[in-house]
Amino acid sequence: MSAERRKQPWQLLALNLVLLAILGIVTWMPQVTAQFRPKDDTLVVAGQTGNGTEQVLWMLDIQAMELIAVGWDRAGKGLVPLDRRDVAQDVETLRNAR
Repeated sequence: MSAERRKQPWQLLALNLVLLAILGIVTWMPQVTAQFRPKDDTLVVAGQTGNGTEQVLWMLDIQAMELIAVGWDRAGKGLVPLDRRDVAQDVETLRNAR
């Protein structure tokens, strides 16, 4: 038993050094951000389609002036792009119509 007890402190010390190294790596890794641009302004509105059976998200990106509609695919369990609209072009068209 004394031989096993002598090995245990070295094993624990090695384990602690490995854990300390992992902690150091995780601490000094750069942080991940979920934004493509640092000051992205997006408005998201959830709703249903005209028949009321499907869920839809309308996302308005204020900086890019785009309106994007996505639906939920129940079979694939993911978002499906439905349509995209250039709001800046719509505003320009309305200005020229006056």
